[in-house]
Amino acid sequence: WVFVLIALSLYMFACIGIEVITKDDELTSSSPEIAQLVKDKFGSLPLALMTMFQVITLDDLANIYVPLITQKPSLIFYFLPMLFYVSIALMNLVTALLV
Repeated sequence: WVFVLIALSLYMFACIGIEVITKDDELTSSSPEIAQLVKDKFGSLPLALMTMFQVITLDDLANIYVPLITQKPSLIFYFLPMLFYVSIALMNLVTALLV
């Protein structure tokens, strides 16, 4: 059941990320680098799911969220819950199941 919770959380945060990040004209028109980052990481549902997988494994996370949060600080309310809920809380459940 933990893996179902993780998959559901990834899907939920990916959908929210697509709506919040790609639909924001301030991010997409601010600089070409950030517009390319938004397109590369949140351009479609599979890309957003892969990005969320990077977030939960903490793989190269700073290259994703630092430029976005620098441009729009309110995105901290998107990335922090994802980081705390999925990366820490749910992954501890996976560890508990294995032990």
